Amino acid sequence: MTNVFDSSNWPSFPPEEFVAGDYFAFKKSGLSGSFPLSSYSVKFYASQFGRGAGTTSANQISLDAVESGTEYQITAGATATNSWAVGKYAWSLFVIDSGDA
Repeated sequence: MTNVFDSSNWPSFPPEEFVAGDYFAFKKSGLSGSFPLSSYSVKFYASQFGRGAGTTSANQISLDAVESGTEYQITAGATATNSWAVGKYAWSLFVIDSGDA
């Protein structure tokens, strides 16, 4: 059994299913060459699909990535995921220039 709290075991993408009240984590490597950690930040967004095809609702998840070595790490603890609405989400990862923020 792998240790989900050990970042060396984290996947490169968010899980396909989020479970309310569960911890999840993933990491993005390979961004620091084009986007140095000292000048950029990364944000994870997930928008829940609305009732119409291809639309999104007001239910959105936003998590800030944490810099660690040469990668960005995104985590959500049980307290955060417990309040997430049930449904299907589309996710995006945004790189933000710290000088423009």
